[in-house]
Amino acid sequence: MKNLVILFITTSLLLGCEKEINISGIKVTKAIKSNLKLSTIANLEEVRVISLNGHQLFSEINTIYNFNQNLVIHSENPPMISLVNNKGDVINQTKTNADDPFSIQGLTEIKVYNNFIYALDREHFKIYQLDNKLSILSTIKIDFYCQSFAPLGNNNFLLYTGHERTSNNEGMFVHYNASSKKVSKDMLAIHDNTPNFFKFITTNHVLTSHNNEILLWDSTKNTIYSYIDELKEKYFIDYESNSLPVDFYETSSFDNPYEFLTKMRTSNYAFRHFNFKANGTYLNFTYEKDGGFISSLYNLKTGQTFNYKNINEDIITNINIPNLNFFSTLLDDNKFISHIPYEYLSNSNDDNLKTAFLNNQDILIFGRFTF
Repeated sequence: MKNLVILFITTSLLLGCEKEINISGIKVTKAIKSNLKLSTIANLEEVRVISLNGHQLFSEINTIYNFNQNLVIHSENPPMISLVNNKGDVINQTKTNADDPFSIQGLTEIKVYNNFIYALDREHFKIYQLDNKLSILSTIKIDFYCQSFAPLGNNNFLLYTGHERTSNNEGMFVHYNASSKKVSKDMLAIHDNTPNFFKFITTNHVLTSHNNEILLWDSTKNTIYSYIDELKEKYFIDYESNSLPVDFYETSSFDNPYEFLTKMRTSNYAFRHFNFKANGTYLNFTYEKDGGFISSLYNLKTGQTFNYKNINEDIITNINIPNLNFFSTLLDDNKFISHIPYEYLSNSNDDNLKTAFLNNQDILIFGRFTF
């Protein structure tokens, strides 16, 4: 009996240690740089000048994916999908038309999965499946007012509902089958307080990290979760002395998002992380503190972190670019793509970039992280 007790205690301690080891803390308020030099964290591999070829200029990139030797780009201004080939030529675009039920009526977020493009339309409760020519192959109706998603195969989707509680869900994340219209998992319960004021339309809540691991996050939680068959705590955003009280969202009361933001921006707290990007090795996201935005670039394998307010793009333009706009996407294990508007090229000494500036041509820069 004594040996069994010792075995039980030892096993419990080992399990406790294992959990602590697996949950990595990301210290986001340490050594914040006003301007992080790009050359200190990355090498540049390619500059690609975008040729519109009669198509529409786009900006405010939500994400970029590799797709059948092309790039598929989701922009927010205007909201549309663009296909760009390896020469930088825009070869196709699809725009939204809210009045045409046979077109893409709205565009919240896109994903690439099994050689198809999937586009979420939050306002019209739809997910569109597109081919490599941006033609609609099918329209999947969903019963959820959601703002982020990921296809999982066989009409199964992981949906992020935000803080919208409906008759279909109690949680922020649901595993949903579009054919049967059934929820197999309902995860991370929505607190009674937050639907009143936490109404922020953010995307990229369902991320793919290394080994095709799915990462989930919500701005009211400092934990980033891993999801395979169940939800597990994986990383912890550590705001240290600037952290909100543990029960903040459960005990606070705000009438609307405006009141929440105006009051929080006068406090010392760090809060509301968003704009997440991930690839095989790195995670990048932004949060609010002292009325401004701070971003963190985190190596998932080594734990090394860079916290910054702006990127000093000191390789091509030598211009400080706001952190919100720099990393358009993270790809593969350690690559990234950044979309640079032509206005930033005005002082370039490179003849090709001078020409791009004069022709109002944006560029894409392809880089590889080195830390």
